Formats: sequence, structure tokens, C-alpha cells
Amino acid sequence: MSKIFKWKEKILMLFLWLPFLVLGQDKPITGNVQSEDNVPLAGATITIRGTQRATTTSAAGTFSIIANKGETIVISYIGYETQSTRIGNADTYTFKLKPAGANLGEVVVTAYGIKREKKSLGYSTQTIAGEEVSKTRRENFINSLAGRVAGATITPSSGVPGASSQIILRGATSIGGNNQPLFVVDGVPYDNQTLNQESLASGSVTLGNRNSDYGNRAMDINPDDIESITILKGPEATALYGADGASGAIVITTKKGRAGKTSVSYDNSFRVEKVYRFPDVQKVYG
Repeated sequence: MSKIFKWKEKILMLFLWLPFLVLGQDKPITGNVQSEDNVPLAGATITIRGTQRATTTSAAGTFSIIANKGETIVISYIGYETQSTRIGNADTYTFKLKPAGANLGEVVVTAYGIKREKKSLGYSTQTIAGEEVSKTRRENFINSLAGRVAGATITPSSGVPGASSQIILRGATSIGGNNQPLFVVDGVPYDNQTLNQESLASGSVTLGNRNSDYGNRAMDINPDDIESITILKGPEATALYGADGASGAIVITTKKGRAGKTSVSYDNSFRVEKVYRFPDVQKVYG
């Protein structure tokens, strides 16, 4: 009987101390969430993986949440990479989130390389990834924008290599002037007009029978070097570019090196053409 009483006493003591043991595992975890530039991120989501416990950061980027040692805390924020860490003995944590490169569509490159959120703009913009253009393997990368840009009219002069192409956004704005949008590559304006031989002659000399297609200058841009293309439509979008941007602007951002693992990419393309038919040549007389 004494042994049974001792076992009952131990079980009773265990049930009495069990709530305190469970509560002893929970502890408040505090911390702050910042960007790489030490800017507090307000509204970041803080969750404990596998549980329903969650909270958000304050305007100063701070948070507080109840968690157990060994659980994983997950921090997520729009436009930044999700970060997680396992809770140890520390009670305070600092998280610095890195910008997410995959969310390029969330950010639009406007005039002079200024980056803004697309939803904050009051005018129409469209962003195209450079990979979508390079995969088409067109002789002129402007032809690759056909069907990818809303309201764009692309007119190639011919299908031969080196032929020029013109692009017009939302129709013509000038009767006798140039209606093509302004091309801006990494902040540098590009003149996409084609060379006219007749403008080189003075007086009454005409070179109508010597006109040649020298191509447009935007075709010199290597599609494999393009990271993103932002289409700015209308005068509101191109106000900072002045009269040159009256017909819109095509802002091109090229690829740049990033810190991390070294990688090398190789690309190759070739083209074989066969003449459809040859002209008849007489071979009877010399």
C-alpha cells in the first residue's frame, strides 16, 4: 500500500507541476526588421513556422511574439527575400532583409533611373523582362516587342538582316515630325532615327534611286545585355524628358554585376538562308 501511495503522490505532483513546465518553455521574443540600408520596415509579417502565431512590425520596425526555444521564426515582406532563423537562448533578434531580384515587376524604372513602385504611379507603364526579348532571337530586338507591348505599332521595313524597324506608341502625335518614342539606355538617350541619304545632298540634287536601309540605331543594343524594358506612354510619363519624350519613352536597364558566386553564360545563334529562285540568264550569246 505504501508503494502505491508513493506512486500516486508522484503522479499528483507531476500533474501539479506540468502547467508550470509548459509555461516555462514559452518566452517573449522581441526584435526589429530592417533593410540592408538600416531602414526600418514597417508592416513586415512575423510568423512562427507550423503554428498560428503571427504579428507585424510597427512603424519603427520592431515586433514582439511568443515562441519556444527550437521553433523557427519567419520574416516576410513584399519586395524582399523571406528570412528565417531558429530560436535559441537569445530573446532579441535583428533581421536585415535583402531586396528580391525576382520581383522586378513590382518596381518600375522611370525617368533618369528613378525606381518607384508600379502601383504608386498615376500613368500607364509596362515592364518586360530582358529574357523574354532575348529568347525570340530576332535580328532587331524592337521586333521582339511585337505582341508584348499594349498599344505599340511596330513596322519593320523588311525581313532581311539589318533592316530597320519603327515603333509607335498610342498612335502618331506629330504630322511631319518623328513619332517614335525616345530610347533611354541606363539614363543615356538614344536616337532611333534612320539615316536619309537625300538629307546629305544640297540643292536640287536628289538621290531617290540610291536610298538604302541602314537600320535604326536601337538595333545595335544587344538583347542579351538587357535586364528590363520599361514602356512609358504619354506625356505624363515622359515629362522629365521634355519634347523628346512627347511620343513616349522606352527605358532600358542593362545587366550589372552582383556580388556572389561567379557565373558565366554563353549564347550562340546562326542563320542559314536559301535563295528562292535565280533570275533567267541567257547563255547562248557571249
